[in-house]
Amino acid sequence: MDGLHDSVTMDTLARAWLPDATIKYCHRLDYGTSGLLLGALHTRAAAAAGRTFEDRTTRKTYLGVVAGVVRGAFAIDYPLATSDGFRVRV
Repeated sequence: MDGLHDSVTMDTLARAWLPDATIKYCHRLDYGTSGLLLGALHTRAAAAAGRTFEDRTTRKTYLGVVAGVVRGAFAIDYPLATSDGFRVRV
């Protein structure tokens, strides 16, 4: 670490953005790809979100952000893969 980033965590960033809130982290989504964290502001919301992951009833929708022109709507229905071609467990 370079000293500047030693204390930068998701929690410190969340506290800077929402200083009066207490974030309850519910789940780490797609660890093998983005590692996106799901957090809630209320205990009941965190518990409800946690149950959907435990019960495997969570439905995920991915949004792609692109540069340039996209003509028309389309769906990509392929498994995620790494740049070396190996599948990623999601």
